[in-house]
Amino acid sequence: MLTTGASAATPGPCVPVLEGYDTYDCQPRSGPSGNKPYGVNCLGYDATGGFQAIQSCATGLCADDHDDDGYCEQCHELAFGQAAQVPVCTAQAAAAAAAAAEAAEESAAAAGVATARKDPHIHFADGGRADFRGQHNKIFNFLSARNVSVNIKTVASDFKWTRGTITDMAPPRLIHGTRMDAAYWHIRTTANRRVLVTYDTTTPGSAKLETSAFRAGQPSDCQLKFLSEQRACRQSLTTWTAVTLQAGDDVEIDNVRISLRGTERKLTVVVKDLWQLSASVSKFPFAHLNPGQLLLDIEAKALYDADHDVVAPHGLFGQSFDGDDIMVSGKVDSRAESESTTEAQAEGAIEGTWRDYMIRDCDPSTTAPGQHCEHSTGFKFSRFDKKEARPRNVAALSGKKAKRTAKAREGGAKALPDDL
Repeated sequence: MLTTGASAATPGPCVPVLEGYDTYDCQPRSGPSGNKPYGVNCLGYDATGGFQAIQSCATGLCADDHDDDGYCEQCHELAFGQAAQVPVCTAQAAAAAAAAAEAAEESAAAAGVATARKDPHIHFADGGRADFRGQHNKIFNFLSARNVSVNIKTVASDFKWTRGTITDMAPPRLIHGTRMDAAYWHIRTTANRRVLVTYDTTTPGSAKLETSAFRAGQPSDCQLKFLSEQRACRQSLTTWTAVTLQAGDDVEIDNVRISLRGTERKLTVVVKDLWQLSASVSKFPFAHLNPGQLLLDIEAKALYDADHDVVAPHGLFGQSFDGDDIMVSGKVDSRAESESTTEAQAEGAIEGTWRDYMIRDCDPSTTAPGQHCEHSTGFKFSRFDKKEARPRNVAALSGKKAKRTAKAREGGAKALPDDL
C-alpha cells in the first residue's frame, strides 16, 4: 500500500525529471535530477502514457522484493539506463494512487486470495511465505478442496534480473530456476459432471475444455453369464466432449463458469459461491533482459469461509487455509550471488515433503478425452473426494511461526516469483 509523503507543498500536475533516484523510496540520488525531496511516493508513466505506481522495491535491490506488487521491474525498466525522463508526481497524485491501491487491496483481501506468480515464491493464506522450485516437467497440486483441484506444471528456466539500483550498471544476475508453465483445473459440478480445463504459456489465446456427461443404462441393456445362468445388469456410460476455447469465450456448465480474456491473456474459472480460479500468461520480469520468455501466474480466491470448511483445503498453498492465527514461513532461496540455482521446496511450511504433492506416473502422451493425468486429483493430501478432513497440524511444522496479522488473515495466500 502506498503512503503519502510530503513531497510537495502545493498539489499540481506531474512534472518530468531526469532519472537518478533510488528504486525504493524515489529519493533523488546524485545526478541530473538534483536533490529535491520527492518522499516515498513515485509515479511514472508506463508505455501507454498512463500512471504506473512504483512501490515496495527492497532498498537498492529490486530482485529481493517479495511483496507481489508487480512494480519493481517497471521501476527498473523505466529508469535503468533507458528512460531519459521519468515523471515524479506531487502529493495530490500520489495520494490518489495510494487510495486506489488501498481500495484494490481491501477488495482482494475481503475475498481471501491465494495466488502463485512467476517462479513461485509462495505467500500463504496465513501470511507466511516460502520458495518452491518443484521439478522440471513435473506436475504438483497447489489447491485441493472438495470437488475442486488445481495442478501446476513447473519447468526449468534460466532468467536474468538486475543486480541492484538503477545506477548500478553491473551485469545482471543469472538464476537457474523454474517457472510455472501450465495450469490444470478439475471440477466436479453440482450435476455430477466433470469439467477439465487446461491453459498454458504456449497458446495464451486459447484453452482446452473437456466436459463429461453420464448416462445410466436400463437393467436389460446387458447380460452377464455366471456359470450356469445369466443375470441382467445395469450398464452406465460416460461420454466426454472436448472443445478449444478462444479469446472472448464465456461458458457456463452447471455451477461452473469459464471465461477467456484474450487481451489480458487470462483464463478464469468460477465455481459458484466457492472459488474463483484464474491463470494469466505474462512476460518474465525484467522482460528486456529475458526477451520472448513467458510464464504463468495463477490465483485462487475463496468465495466462502474456506478457513473453516468441514473439508479443510490442502495442496501446496491451499493447506494454509487452516483456520488458526499462526502464520508459518518455510525455506527461501538466497540469490545474492551473481549466478545461483534455486533449491528451496517450501520446507518447514508444508506438511510432509514436496514430493507428496507431485502427481505421480503422469504420461502426457495420453490424449483420450477425460484421461489426462495432468488433471489427476490423486496425491497424498487430496481432498477432492473427501466428505470430512481436518486442517493440517500446524504444531508439527518446523518453519518460522508468528502471530497471524489482520492483513494476512484477510488477504489469503499467494506465491511470488524468484526474481521479485
